[in-house]
Amino acid sequence: MPIDQFEELRGNIASFQHRLHDYLLKQRRNYLQLVDSYKQDIEKYNVMKESLQSKELMLEAEEQDLKKQIDGLQEKTQETSAKLEALEIRKRQLLEERAVVERDRNELKELLQKKRNEVEQQRHAITRQHLRDRPEVSAYERLLGLDINADRPEMLRFTFSNVLERDQDARCSFSLDLSLPEGYKIVDSRPEISETEARALEEELARSGDLPAFLKHTRAVLIAALQPN
Repeated sequence: MPIDQFEELRGNIASFQHRLHDYLLKQRRNYLQLVDSYKQDIEKYNVMKESLQSKELMLEAEEQDLKKQIDGLQEKTQETSAKLEALEIRKRQLLEERAVVERDRNELKELLQKKRNEVEQQRHAITRQHLRDRPEVSAYERLLGLDINADRPEMLRFTFSNVLERDQDARCSFSLDLSLPEGYKIVDSRPEISETEARALEEELARSGDLPAFLKHTRAVLIAALQPN
């Protein structure tokens, strides 16, 4: 090989070696950059992995706690349902018992009212009989033409005849209400007498209890009202 060709070949080899060296350096730098990038990615991955593991542990703990809460609520729900059912049963029992008490109360009220009416009727009957059986009243019936009738259980009707000499058919009458707890009351007088006169006669009877005197005074008031002025 001629010397000039040898020199050219050596120059080409040197140039090739230089380019190869540059290429290898470049590849090495790229590799090192790739390795650094990989390491950074690995570090990021490890950080993310630790974060995910920590979050996973937290979620597992929260899941366990939630499961316990759900189990507790289910137990409480069952217990509450049982209590509600027991309360509903007791409520129905109370309503039934209340209905029985209300029925008994109404029956007792009716019984008491019935007894009260019986006592009141008996009292009125005794009062009427007492008025009729008194000797003074019997004497008034004969002498003054007095007639006593029971229009109603609580009412006595007194009728006087022989009240006017000039008119043998003239009559005077009044009713005595026995039902009032505060005393007697004159009602439906014929002829009509004033409220003041009736009140005075009622108070006289309540104060003295003298029935003959009451009948005598009432007859006089009725006759006075019957006669023209």
